[in-house]
Amino acid sequence: MKTRFLALLIFTAIVFAPIAMTANSGGQIGRTGKGLGATGCGTAQCHGGGGNTNTFVMFMDEIFSPLLDSITVATGSTTTFNVVVNHETALAAGVNIAAKTTETGGTNAGALQTVSGGNLQLLGPELTHFTPVPFADNVVTFMFKWVAPVEPGLYFLRAISNAVNGDGQRSTADEWNWAPVLRVRVTPTNGVEDVQQNPLAAIGIAPVPAHDEVTFSAVSTPGAVYTVNVLDLTGTMIFSDIVTPSTNELRYVWNGTTSSGLQAPAGSYVVAISGAGSVLRGRTIIAR
Repeated sequence: MKTRFLALLIFTAIVFAPIAMTANSGGQIGRTGKGLGATGCGTAQCHGGGGNTNTFVMFMDEIFSPLLDSITVATGSTTTFNVVVNHETALAAGVNIAAKTTETGGTNAGALQTVSGGNLQLLGPELTHFTPVPFADNVVTFMFKWVAPVEPGLYFLRAISNAVNGDGQRSTADEWNWAPVLRVRVTPTNGVEDVQQNPLAAIGIAPVPAHDEVTFSAVSTPGAVYTVNVLDLTGTMIFSDIVTPSTNELRYVWNGTTSSGLQAPAGSYVVAISGAGSVLRGRTIIAR
């Protein structure tokens, strides 16, 4: 009798103590939905509280250009994406990424894939972290690939991220938030202008990495007005200028400062040059 009672006490301690005290650092899926009854990361089996804008989450493309609303890809194509997380004070972040047939529903679409160094694992049809990823300069990046369905249509990439303080406990001290849903229009390649164009049309960038000045160069229309924008990995524009080239080559020297004149921190930046009906994108790295 005493042995059975002791076994019952041990069983109770094992079952209930972890649920009450510790968080799951190995990642979870099924958290990206924002429909009726969605709890995000705020359930008893995950982390406390509600969504918090202190955690900034965004989809970006392969060269870290922000994807703000929608893109077009070809049926059956494979596209590389990044989910970038920003938080001012948290120590590490985790994520859950899903591809669905509707903005709030649960039917999976296409196939998500991990990439080397992307900080993700595949659990069933969704992606999540396998261990919390430490912030570097307040940013964490998760990279993955998505194979589009062979059936044309509108599909939805969804993500949620939790920025944590690293104490292993479930509490409102960990702040989580959803990324804006990315709408992906999947269309047969023939007749899709967006797919036929090269979205990563080259900007000449030198040197890489740069310590102070960076030179951008691109094919241009003489006399046309071009805007040169530099964005950090959270999608925040840190520098902008206007230039009117007199030849068919635009050359612009960025001195590595923000629009307010402050020195831009070391790190990766997205360069976007727009004008004459085109947008060219590239990536520069500042090493101080």
